[in-house]
Amino acid sequence: MQNPSKLLQFYHKKDEIEPLSLSKQEQEDLSSDWEDIKNQREYRDKLAQRWRWAGSVYNVIQNAQADDRISQITLAWIRSYIDTGIAQMTAGEPEFDYEALGPSDESRTLLWKELVKTSMNRSNFGSHLRVAMTDSHVFGH
Repeated sequence: MQNPSKLLQFYHKKDEIEPLSLSKQEQEDLSSDWEDIKNQREYRDKLAQRWRWAGSVYNVIQNAQADDRISQITLAWIRSYIDTGIAQMTAGEPEFDYEALGPSDESRTLLWKELVKTSMNRSNFGSHLRVAMTDSHVFGH
């Protein structure tokens, strides 16, 4: 086997790297992007503990302490309540609704409806919707 330091030599050669030159607009954009990233991290850090708690409740995880305030019955009820709400909101798929302007558009309407249905099936829309709704209801995103 080769020496690991030789495998990544190209990565560590900094002599041949040209300095990055950005226009004034690109520098402003870069600064703005970093500001957005910093704000998103601060927002995440403020809510991280609450999100962990919500995930623990949803996944019926207890901390095994003697003074654990959440009973198994409450956890099961919460999980059931959340899952029932999510199941009701994600039942079925949205339908494509197109009002035909004339008789010649009837066949196009059927074609569009089937194309939308096929696209949703191939993209696994229902699964993505359930994940998004769970994320929204449990973690509040």
